[in-house]
Amino acid sequence: MIGVLFITAAVSIVFAVWLVRLNISPFLVIILTILALLPIQDAAEIIICKGISIFFKPHHLSKMEFTEGIPDEFRTLIVYATLLSNKAAAARTLKHMVNAHLNNKDKNLPVAILTHFKDSSQEEVTEEESELLNFVSLAIKSLNKKHGQDTFYLFHRDRKWNIVSRKWVGWERKRGGVEELNKWLLGKLEGEEYREYGPGKTFSHIAGKVEALGKISKIILLDSDNELPAGSAFRLVAMAAHPLNQPVVNETDKIVVQGYGVLQPFPVPSRESCARSLYARMEGWHRRPNGPHHYILQILQNIFREGIFIGKGIYDVQTHVKVLAGRFPDNQLLSHDKVESGFLRAAFVADVIIMEEASDNFLAGMNQIERWLKGDKQALHWALSKIPNKKWERVRNPLSPFNRWNLIWPIKKQLSVLSLILLCLVGWFVPELPSKWSSLILASMIAFPYLLVPISFRSPVVSLVGIVHGLFSIIVYLAFSLHRALSIVAAMVRITFQFPERSYVHESLRRMKKALNLGIIRKLLRTLQILAGSVLRRPRIDWVTASEVKRKRKIYSISGIYAVMFPSLVICLCLGVGCFMFVEEFIFVLPVLVLWFIAPWIVYVTSR
Repeated sequence: MIGVLFITAAVSIVFAVWLVRLNISPFLVIILTILALLPIQDAAEIIICKGISIFFKPHHLSKMEFTEGIPDEFRTLIVYATLLSNKAAAARTLKHMVNAHLNNKDKNLPVAILTHFKDSSQEEVTEEESELLNFVSLAIKSLNKKHGQDTFYLFHRDRKWNIVSRKWVGWERKRGGVEELNKWLLGKLEGEEYREYGPGKTFSHIAGKVEALGKISKIILLDSDNELPAGSAFRLVAMAAHPLNQPVVNETDKIVVQGYGVLQPFPVPSRESCARSLYARMEGWHRRPNGPHHYILQILQNIFREGIFIGKGIYDVQTHVKVLAGRFPDNQLLSHDKVESGFLRAAFVADVIIMEEASDNFLAGMNQIERWLKGDKQALHWALSKIPNKKWERVRNPLSPFNRWNLIWPIKKQLSVLSLILLCLVGWFVPELPSKWSSLILASMIAFPYLLVPISFRSPVVSLVGIVHGLFSIIVYLAFSLHRALSIVAAMVRITFQFPERSYVHESLRRMKKALNLGIIRKLLRTLQILAGSVLRRPRIDWVTASEVKRKRKIYSISGIYAVMFPSLVICLCLGVGCFMFVEEFIFVLPVLVLWFIAPWIVYVTSR
């Protein structure tokens, strides 16, 4: 961290001095330097990580040697957490469950699906939902007949009323389901007998032989689109069982201080999803083992001996309940994985992978940005010195600086894109700053990680191949940068200002009618208060599966792509006219503007 701060400060000072020597006004020097801070800090992180990778060997966790299979004391349940939305999605998840079992056969590795229905305005289960639950339940029974009666399970929760969303939802979505499953396994659910289920209970429906489930020590938690390659589950359990990795909890702060409460394997796009389009293959290349994403996470594990939990990994059930049960207030935490990783102390397992689906379209990937930003914004509360507990009391934050920075980093990463685009745009219209330097700064900052990370002194061929892939990625991501920046701004606006639902508007109007007997001034203030409450409400904690987000807006036709990217095209045209009229070295601006203008066509081509 000190090295990153030093490089950031040094480069920022040099950049500011260079601007001053160009006779740029002090005000613009300050603005340009501030805009350059985040991109420079990103580059400094890459430089430090690259230096560490050269001089230090990768750190791998110790693991047990289970020669006769997983012992009973480390019996582990593989859990797929998902929404029951339609039969096609449920069938895909059931397929992944079967593959997980076949790839990791062991008598102490049962597989379960943890479900609840989609949000609804009514409590009653519809006929379609009932048929869907029956479909999954019958499928679990069929799989147990084929593979063994103690192999597959279904845990289904009923919806509960949510005062923030004003709908019937699964309590706390995925986080709530995991917490309740943990308590159910340990027999710690309030008001319920040990592993009791049925109408009115936490789990209204369970398929599978409950008495054969046995004592569960660990849970491998997965999303609906994840696949476990052969031996992955076995290696994760062997690592989690090793004495050096066993979690030690500080009883005062209820936080893991030694060992690891959760182990995070590396998620890699599956070959099937990567084969769908050129964009998916690009994503697969950068998220491959020993690729840029793997590389950064491995370096963090080497430096801090900690990683980041992203919702797919193995955790200790007893520790999870002890540390996290009753930790968070309701309706406040959508993106819970990174917060939980700080309390549980996560480790990145570099040599174990799990497969997931890659986005096969740039716009499909952008559809997730609002979901990410909403969750990351809520998680920022846990980066402060005082954090809320279950009772909304402000208590001391026991998280380490590393874990607090992990909560800030995703927001910072998104803002870096916006900051870099603004730096370029402002620089173009500063007469003293040659436009070629503004364009060069934009291109070099985007190019830097794609060209530096692949360099390997041990294998020149690998370096050459990586640089070729990097050059292609630079062109594509530079073309997408303007639309990405606009998407970030739009997402932030929608997160802060939410258009009120019809039911909330009706409720507000009724409250306004009751205020008619007030004076004019008080009536006006009351109206403004109600309207402000309609718009500036707390964001809802909506949860959908990753696969649903990717398929929410399938835009693969050229007309559909142009329709979505129309705002960025308008801005690009306005910039083009402005630059042509006021920028002297327009030729250096033109390549960037051309890439931004043909971005919809690039989206269309890379989606094939």
